[in-house]
Amino acid sequence: MPEVDDDSFATAVAPMCTVIRDVVAAGTGLVSASAAADSPAMAEIAEQDRFQSTWWSDPVETAIAGIAVRLFSAGDALATYGRAFETTTPPTYAHLPLARMALDAASAAYWLAAPVGVDVRVKRSEVLALENGKQMKRMPLPAAKAKGAEVLDRVCGGASHLGWDASRGDKPHVGGVAVPTPRTLIGDLIDDTTGPGSDLGDVLWSWLSGVTHGYPWALLQAADRTAAVVSPLGPMQLPFVIRADTVVLIGLLAARAYATLVVRHGLFVGWSSSDWDEAHRRLLVAASSASKALQQPT
Repeated sequence: MPEVDDDSFATAVAPMCTVIRDVVAAGTGLVSASAAADSPAMAEIAEQDRFQSTWWSDPVETAIAGIAVRLFSAGDALATYGRAFETTTPPTYAHLPLARMALDAASAAYWLAAPVGVDVRVKRSEVLALENGKQMKRMPLPAAKAKGAEVLDRVCGGASHLGWDASRGDKPHVGGVAVPTPRTLIGDLIDDTTGPGSDLGDVLWSWLSGVTHGYPWALLQAADRTAAVVSPLGPMQLPFVIRADTVVLIGLLAARAYATLVVRHGLFVGWSSSDWDEAHRRLLVAASSASKALQQPT
């Protein structure tokens, strides 16, 4: 990995690093706060006894906790994306799986936090638990397989108690609710962040997935083909480049998606914070400036 000798790259990405750090710090502060007494979240918790059984002890609180842990995970990945460029040896690829992780976690939390009412939220939470149990059963560890089977039994037992259909098969569902594909979840979050009508979510999902899984078509997007050196005595030398504008645009887009989730979650649990409002404002200003800079002729 070549060292960046001049200050141009660091100067270009520094504002993004600062904005990401501040927005995640403010968002994490909100996650740790208790739900307001008059919030929709507390109103849904008040209905929890409708869903309780020997199978499900606290399904509404479990759903709310599922949003929070995914929001925290998204913030952790996003903050690490920003820190990856506070160095003279920035990554060529490693930041992109971090962006994918942030978007995966944020989009699932965004779906779970939607204003859909307590019945649908519990169904969404439990079908996510079904998916989780199926993943645990895939692990080559007897204890994990047993725990995964226990989760599947718990979800299906609780659903049956309420008269909801549930399937643990190839297409898990609870009460007619299934988890959308990651591509759909990310696309919906990006659409709500930037406005509908584009395929930005699909494109971003495809590229980040390609890099994460090591597909050459995605990895070679970092290649500078104009500077390739062909030698008759050896393989072609193909330099790889790190573009500051791409780093900044992806980082700020992921940060805006994270912010869209924080805003939705804040409305659900009745949170407000002047620190968050200011960090969010600076993020939107930075994203607007980066977009305008990209549109300037070179």
